[in-house]
Amino acid sequence: MKKLTLTLASLFFIIQFSNGQVGESFPEMTGSSLTDEEITVPSATQDKMTLIGIAFSKKQRMI
Repeated sequence: MKKLTLTLASLFFIIQFSNGQVGESFPEMTGSSLTDEEITVPSATQDKMTLIGIAFSKKQRMI
């Protein structure tokens, strides 16, 4: 019974989130790809499934 519940819950989440963002379009962003090419999203990825990873660092302020 536990496996069935876990399987149904997993299936629900997969179906729910597989549709992606609906409604507002993603804001335009420019960055670099893994091959150091400049890329603008979403125009460069029009009509394609896209996974975007965002990372940043922030210097710690000295008190």
